[in-house]
Amino acid sequence: MSREIESARQIAQAAARFAYDESLLYDALVGSTDEYVYVCNLHTNTIRYPARMIEEFALPGEVIHDPVPKWKPIIHPQDWQRFYEANTEPYDYSRVNYHIVEYRAQNRRGQWVWLQCRGIRLCDASGEPALFAGYISDMGRRNKVDQQTGLYNQVEFEYQTQTLLREAEDAPFGLLVLGMDNFRQINERYDRQFGDQVLRAVTQKLLSSLPGNASLYRLSGDQYGLLVGHCGAAEIAALYEKLQRQLDHQQELDGKKYYCTVSAGCALCPQDALGYEELYRRAECAYDYAKKHGKNRLCFFSQEVLDDSERSSELILRLQESVEHGCAGFTLLYQPQVRAQTGELHGVEALLRWNCPEFPGIGPAEFIPVLENCGLIRRVGKWAMHEAVLQAHRLQQVFPGLSMSVNVSYKQLVDLDGGVEENLLDFVRRELEAFPLGDGRLIIELTESCVIDRLEETAQLMERFHQLGVGVAVDDFGTGYTALGILKQMPVDVVKVDRSFVQSQNRSEFDEVFLKFISLLCHQVGAEVCQEGVEDEDEYRLVLAAQADYIQGFWFGRPMTVGQLIERFEKKQ
Repeated sequence: MSREIESARQIAQAAARFAYDESLLYDALVGSTDEYVYVCNLHTNTIRYPARMIEEFALPGEVIHDPVPKWKPIIHPQDWQRFYEANTEPYDYSRVNYHIVEYRAQNRRGQWVWLQCRGIRLCDASGEPALFAGYISDMGRRNKVDQQTGLYNQVEFEYQTQTLLREAEDAPFGLLVLGMDNFRQINERYDRQFGDQVLRAVTQKLLSSLPGNASLYRLSGDQYGLLVGHCGAAEIAALYEKLQRQLDHQQELDGKKYYCTVSAGCALCPQDALGYEELYRRAECAYDYAKKHGKNRLCFFSQEVLDDSERSSELILRLQESVEHGCAGFTLLYQPQVRAQTGELHGVEALLRWNCPEFPGIGPAEFIPVLENCGLIRRVGKWAMHEAVLQAHRLQQVFPGLSMSVNVSYKQLVDLDGGVEENLLDFVRRELEAFPLGDGRLIIELTESCVIDRLEETAQLMERFHQLGVGVAVDDFGTGYTALGILKQMPVDVVKVDRSFVQSQNRSEFDEVFLKFISLLCHQVGAEVCQEGVEDEDEYRLVLAAQADYIQGFWFGRPMTVGQLIERFEKKQ
């Protein structure tokens, strides 16, 4: 008996701890859902609706006595009988305790809206109907809600923007396009299921930071739309900084660490545009500008942004024309790689250049990302590979054993397991059959950042190239946080150390020790070291002391044509 008493006491204590102010429950429910929450006192036939519903359907007040007649003027005539019967059921002992009904109601703008009402009847201690409560859902909104995040989608984003535009002259607002930075790498490093979890986590962090005059929408992929009412640039900048602080650090989810910041572009109404399409397009231009200029930042639309966008559009058009005409305008230059101890020519790196009258002097740092983003890099990459293999085959007649290094974008590798076009692996195999170079004389270069993001997958791909007798080099080595992991897991033949470690103005004692350590470690695992960016005698001596195998840099030669290369090095061999 004592156990039963103790158990009852514990239950009573737990119940006491759970006690809360029931008057706050309705407000909590209303504030946590986009559906309309209603509660009806069946004893008094009095119902309470949320303020949003009163506003939407022009009902007489939040608390209404005898509500059914108040709805009759706005219920569609064809649905009235169904509505009436469903709303008298809770008072009838013989009817079910739970009901669900759909009907059309006219909102204050004269639009017919399909609603679904779900409710449950509860009885008091005497068995009489006492409470009827549930949700009323706007069925049209269901087609406007993103299932992944629970946010309204682009359809509702446009609708709400149009609503704000009608009042913009008296109530200025901002339209923002936000996008997660490097979200693709999260999907590739883990999987899409984890990426979806990150998307939902980021959504919640953004929502938790928004003020009452801001609303968030899911546009597509990792992009959001944000509307901020009754504000100017200063308020939006302050809001973005608040959002930025939420995400600008490494985070962890289910034991997995990730880092994902947010870039944003903003167009203000009425000063930037007075129509939805133009306002949205200008916010997108600002967003693209923020992405292009470093990410993790907010950019407001301006003339500079517009000029940059127009330049980008023109650049894309010219590159497309060039590719369609057999990569007309593209050329390769070759930068020498010499043996560190003797200065003799060991190999060359093929460097892509593009000549276009409309874009004089444009460099690869600008046009290569555009080729990647537009899906043109595979076609240009194959053209460059063919040209490089062909020239290497010819150059070996003058410089026996010469190696040819060719930069490869990861987007050229992702089709290795199939696709409509011939994949790069098969393409290289065919080129080497036509123009044999010898084992290890064609070298594929990948940047360290590319390798780190997809280490295991890239290692498997590179093994397949090794089987063709193609070497693998890692470019810009030392700039990432997991550089040594590459040496452990990747079949690397050549490590190209980033030039930042030899630059005199930035060099530290750490850099000198690092160079020696990397050379020693690479040699221990059978990889050779090529030091990039050697531009003067002081840097050359540092590299010699570090025992690098090869050197590439202006001190031994700038990128040059095949003819210039032969003229420069033929007599020295």
